[in-house]
Amino acid sequence: MKDKRIIRIRDPKLQKIRLNFRKVISLAHKVEWKKNHQMLNNIRSDSNGSSRSVDEMTSAELTRFRELQRREADLDLIFSASIVVCAQCGRLEGDRYYNKAWQRWYCLDCVKEIHKGHARIMAKKATGRYTCDDDGGFGKSFL
Repeated sequence: MKDKRIIRIRDPKLQKIRLNFRKVISLAHKVEWKKNHQMLNNIRSDSNGSSRSVDEMTSAELTRFRELQRREADLDLIFSASIVVCAQCGRLEGDRYYNKAWQRWYCLDCVKEIHKGHARIMAKKATGRYTCDDDGGFGKSFL
C-alpha cells in the first residue's frame, strides 16, 4: 500500500452503508471483547466472588488467564489498526487517511489537527522555544 492514502466516499448513500458496516464490525468487536473479558473475570474471581491474585491461581488457570489477556490485547490492537475506527479519536464516521509509517488509519479531521500541531512544533523549534521531547517523527510522517 502507498505510504499515504485517502479513502473518500462522496455519495451519501454509500457513506451511510459504510457507517453501518463499521457499526456492525464495532459491535462484533465489543461482543467478542466482553465475552473474553467475562472469561478473564471468571478465572480472576473465586467461588465467593472475591478477586484472586495470580499467585492464588493454579498453573493451568494462570496459563489460560495469560492467553485470555493476550487475546484481549490482540483484539484491541487489531481493531484500533483497522480502517473501521480512527486511531487517534476512535470515531467510526468519516473518510480515512492511511499512514504507512504508523500502519494506522486516521479520520481526516484528526489529520488536519496533526498537521496543525506539527506546524506549531516546527515554528517553536525554529525560535528555540520548544523544550519537549521529539514526537518520534509522528507529525512529520503525515506530511
